[in-house]
Amino acid sequence: MNKTAVPVYRHLQVLQDKYLQGPLFAVIMFGVTQYKVTNNDIIMVDRFPAEIGHEITFKKVMMCGGQRFTAIGRPFLDHVRVTGVAEEHKEAHNVIYYQDKKGQKNVTWKNMRPNVTIVRILNVEYESPEVIGRLDKYRGHVLPDGDIF
Repeated sequence: MNKTAVPVYRHLQVLQDKYLQGPLFAVIMFGVTQYKVTNNDIIMVDRFPAEIGHEITFKKVMMCGGQRFTAIGRPFLDHVRVTGVAEEHKEAHNVIYYQDKKGQKNVTWKNMRPNVTIVRILNVEYESPEVIGRLDKYRGHVLPDGDIF
């Protein structure tokens, strides 16, 4: 058994707590759109059936990070929780589509006002995973203590 490997795992848990301090950001996926959010951000998402004032939890978190770390999911992270509150349902500003067919003198303009929900992000929480050992990056298995490769 490698004597230097055991204290390293104990120190990794202490180092993780230092890295997790400070403001966090997250990249969430809602529908087919991705949003980078932090605490107290306001985002405009496609309308969904939520009552105004109710708390919403976003489960599809693709990435989370802070000043000194970044966690990337494959495709999503399990131990990240992003919560928000629905503030308003409304129609967004006009989106104008300009369609021009090549070789024709036909130009069409389409005005569209999509229905949206305004969501305020309350909190981004990251639970650090437990460090159990070294990982074999080629096979994805945890190496027993003492193994180098």
